[in-house]
This record gives sequence, C-alpha cells and structure tokens, in this order.
Amino acid sequence: MNSLARRPSRRAMPNLRAAFGRHLRQLRGRRGWSQDFLGAKAGLSHKFIGEVERGKKSISLDNLAHLARALRVPLVAMLKGLKNRKGRPAGSGRGPRTSASR
Repeated sequence: MNSLARRPSRRAMPNLRAAFGRHLRQLRGRRGWSQDFLGAKAGLSHKFIGEVERGKKSISLDNLAHLARALRVPLVAMLKGLKNRKGRPAGSGRGPRTSASR
C-alpha cells in the first residue's frame, strides 16, 4: 500500500462518525428542526437521524445527499471542516506515514 494513501485506522472511524454527527446536529439545530422534522424532509427515520448524530451509525452517500438536500446545503458542506474533539481533522489519526517515520 502506498504509504501516503494510508486509510484511517478502524479506531479513527468512530471519531469520524462522531464528528459528522456533531456537525449534523449543529446544522439541524441552527434551523430549529427536530430529528422527526429533518427525517421527514429527508425521507429518513428520526431514529436513524439520532443514531447518526450520536456517531452510532455510518451514513451512505445516498443518505448524505438526502440530508444535504433537506437542509438545503451543498453536499460538500456536509463534510467540510469536520474536526474531532482534539481539533484535528476527523479520521486523520497522527497524519500520513512517510518512509522517514517508520
């Protein structure tokens, strides 16, 4: 595997889901919408919205597009600026491995 194209570790994935969930909750909250209301607009269940916001469920690209359309934001805005709780880009781990860092 190319050392510069390293995938995030499995341990980093829950952090990425949690960061996305916090971002989704923020987008929904700015509009004053409930999970029920967002779910109805996006064609998704309120239970699923809640699980995504808590970082318990991963989200497909199709469902991401449904949420972006419902929230009236560009798809890229759903992912832009995600950061984990330590302020690092979510899913980044410790950064890319280089041959010098092995």
